[in-house]
Amino acid sequence: MKKFTLNNCVLRSFAKGDEVSFSEQADNIKIWRNVRDEFPSPYTLDAAKNWVSLCENEFPLERFAIEVDEKAVGAVGLHKMAGANYAHQMEIGFWLGEAYWGRGIISEVVPTVVNHAFLELGIQRIEASVYEYNPASKRVLEKSGFQYEGCSKGGVVKEGKLVDVWRFGILKT
Repeated sequence: MKKFTLNNCVLRSFAKGDEVSFSEQADNIKIWRNVRDEFPSPYTLDAAKNWVSLCENEFPLERFAIEVDEKAVGAVGLHKMAGANYAHQMEIGFWLGEAYWGRGIISEVVPTVVNHAFLELGIQRIEASVYEYNPASKRVLEKSGFQYEGCSKGGVVKEGKLVDVWRFGILKT
């Protein structure tokens, strides 16, 4: 089990028992608006059980629970890019329960996971995407050393509307 003890939280592998607190925090339309549509809304207890099982069995070094006060209140993950040419890079994604916003938690989580990917997983490049109406995530990425790489105008459809997607990247070197 991988674990990072930070100032404001603990990053650790998902485990049985995380499902209730995880689903309580994830079931929030404000979170869903900022993540990909694969993230269910409403976020049910069954969805949380499926997620915890998947993380335990398939992605133990790439998906982490964000723990505050001994409860899973968010997640950060590294996702492999499709295709052999992309074996050296991953995409990072993160979310945090609304009750924990504004505490600097994600600002210390992202650099920790980036360092983990570079030093322990052998990754050379990490990228991230942020929807145009989420400047807080943009600031987190920039503070973590990510560089703005461009905008995909109308890159996704969210709630029936075309939304611009800001693209960011960081290299190990």
